[in-house]
Amino acid sequence: MMSLPKNRDTAQMHRRMHTLILRRGIMQLHASVSRGFTLSRTSVSRGFTLVRTSVSRGFTLIEMLVVTSIVIVVSGVILVDSGRLGGQFILNNFAYDLALTLREAQQYGISVQNYQGNFNVAYGVYFLASSPTTYILFADVNQNGIYDTGELVQSYTITRGFRISALCSTDSASSGIEDCTLSRLDILFKRPEPDAHISANGVSCRLQPSACKWTSRVIMQAPRGNIKSIVIPANGQMSVQ
Repeated sequence: MMSLPKNRDTAQMHRRMHTLILRRGIMQLHASVSRGFTLSRTSVSRGFTLVRTSVSRGFTLIEMLVVTSIVIVVSGVILVDSGRLGGQFILNNFAYDLALTLREAQQYGISVQNYQGNFNVAYGVYFLASSPTTYILFADVNQNGIYDTGELVQSYTITRGFRISALCSTDSASSGIEDCTLSRLDILFKRPEPDAHISANGVSCRLQPSACKWTSRVIMQAPRGNIKSIVIPANGQMSVQ
């Protein structure tokens, strides 16, 4: 009867040791998970066996190739769009420069602008299809309504591959037929009205009123093919389209 307590104490001691082993194994489990280890349980009595696994870091070769390809494609799209937008911006600048030259001729024509001591001259802008990168601001000294040698005020040059691709005119508002095969276009402004006297192909509107055109249009083209039109109607209200 006296040996029962000893056996009971021994059993309790074994249970406590077993519990401690289990707790230690669980603690090792948590620690190993956080450090990149995997655990394989063998038996309760033997605890846990630690098996180290490799942790992959960085990029693989395939991932690097995919990322590089994406960067190249995006960069190409950005460069193409930048070039296109830049060309459109330059085209707009050239078109508005031409429109400002026409406006300048109009201001000179309806005001008292001296040209070589002459205050009674009309001013205009001259275009020649065979010279698509230049246009001329002139003073109509001989009063024939078109540009002649010796009437140059200033010559303008269009650069960087941009050019005037066509010169157009419309005979009347009723016809609505536009001719864009003109070889020459002279647009003149004379006091006191701001109206434009439009002469096509060297036939003077000032000398032959029946030859005056209703509207005119100068088409400017970029190297990529984009176009801008400077429209000059007979009433002198110019616009860039």
